[in-house]
Amino acid sequence: MMEEKTYSILLDVNKKMVTEHDPKKLLEFIMDVAIELSGAEEGLLLLLNEQNQFEARIARNINKEDLEAVRFSNTIAQEVIQTGQPIFSLNIAEDRKLSAFKSVTLKGLKTVACVPLRFQNRSLGVIYLDTQQSSSLVHDILPLLEAFADQAALSLQNAIAFQRTKEDNIQLEDDLTRTREILEKKELQLHELEALASSKTRATTYPYEQIIGRSRKMEEVLKTMDKITNAHVPVFIYGETGTGKELIARALHQNSLRKKHEFVAINCSAFTETVLESELFGYQKGAFTGADRDRGGLFEKAHQGTLFLDEVADMSVTMQAKVLRAVQEQEILRIGGRTPIKINVRIVSASNKDIKEEVKQSRFREDLYFRITGMTLRLPPLRERKEDIPLLVRHFLEKIKNENNLSKNVRITREAMSRVMDYHWPGNIRELEQCLTNACFLAEGGAIAPEHLFLQEELYPRQNVDEVIRGDHIFWNPEKTMDDYERDIIVKTLEHCRGNKSEAARRLGVSRLTLHNKVKSYGSGH
Repeated sequence: MMEEKTYSILLDVNKKMVTEHDPKKLLEFIMDVAIELSGAEEGLLLLLNEQNQFEARIARNINKEDLEAVRFSNTIAQEVIQTGQPIFSLNIAEDRKLSAFKSVTLKGLKTVACVPLRFQNRSLGVIYLDTQQSSSLVHDILPLLEAFADQAALSLQNAIAFQRTKEDNIQLEDDLTRTREILEKKELQLHELEALASSKTRATTYPYEQIIGRSRKMEEVLKTMDKITNAHVPVFIYGETGTGKELIARALHQNSLRKKHEFVAINCSAFTETVLESELFGYQKGAFTGADRDRGGLFEKAHQGTLFLDEVADMSVTMQAKVLRAVQEQEILRIGGRTPIKINVRIVSASNKDIKEEVKQSRFREDLYFRITGMTLRLPPLRERKEDIPLLVRHFLEKIKNENNLSKNVRITREAMSRVMDYHWPGNIRELEQCLTNACFLAEGGAIAPEHLFLQEELYPRQNVDEVIRGDHIFWNPEKTMDDYERDIIVKTLEHCRGNKSEAARRLGVSRLTLHNKVKSYGSGH
């Protein structure tokens, strides 16, 4: 019956020990069970360190309280380690060997139990229990204590190994994170160096420090600007919203012979016709209600400098006629004025609309068109100059840091950078800057991850592959091979996804790498 009870106790205790992986909690449990089983007043668990010396890992009393220091017989503990056998005595005074130990005498011990913690034929340490009360220890507890100590040693070793593995994993994760950060930084630097190296073969006359980009298409724009910067010809800049049209206009002015005079910019779509007229031409005192003084317009302010007419295609036809006269005659008449004012202004205009189409549709005067398009610059959208994105990202992150007094260098993870590179950027550079600004604050000074990037995919719905095929009339042709059809579908899907390979791959049901290799095999034209 006693043997069944012993097995039952060991089974319950063992279940608890094998599920506890926290070494500290396990030590407390082992010590509390040992004290309870033995009837001891207090005890401690001693483990051997690398120098083969005892280290007290935990000391507890019968009330399950931690003890700061417990005096113990080092001689008894050493004897157990050396022999591998337990020491158990209910009456030390009658034990000639134990009573001869000085540490036993000094402490005045009455009873003691010390059992080895054995694991794979070696002792890890001992469970040491004692009391100053006679006959306090349970008489026949030694076999149970030995069995318990063996189980405790196994569980303790497993817990220590588990903890080491956990710590190693944390260290590996930290090392991996640091390595990833270094790789991401190096990768970004590599992109920049490649772009800079590319730019060396296409050097321009002017530095254009404010224009970030070394792609082939941007270099073509800058080379054209080199040729027309000092020419007294009007320039028309065509580009989607957010491509940096005003930045190009300013660069033309700042590198020209007119740079000592004013650069004046106005967005023609931001004003009503009457307000735009007063802004451009100015007015005389009393010309209309509220005109309490003479006021010069922007044409006058830009005299001998540059006037930038942004979104010029949004002007009314009536306003176009008035601007045409000013450009053609190089003079203006203030509202309410009678005396023409001579001006010497270079006109740089811009629009996100196809101005030739606007002329065809009679929404823009043909004569004004010829007056303002002495030279046309087409700014490529960001999706057509993706090799410039790493440079732009670095520029904007540095700008955001400085403008917002951020203490840390903001960086972007490889995964986030990959998403930035894959996105089609309908809002172009302006959208990229705003996206990175938001991401910096969401990342709270840490690395920008994909979840910090809010890209407006939902605002620009994409067709699925079936719609692409139907919409582009990809029908059966006996002269075509299956490879030809595959190529047609891939090319059309990429066009509908605005060049976003990740999105196209998702819709085609293939990996991005597979799509990349397919496109690469088609040659540089795709």
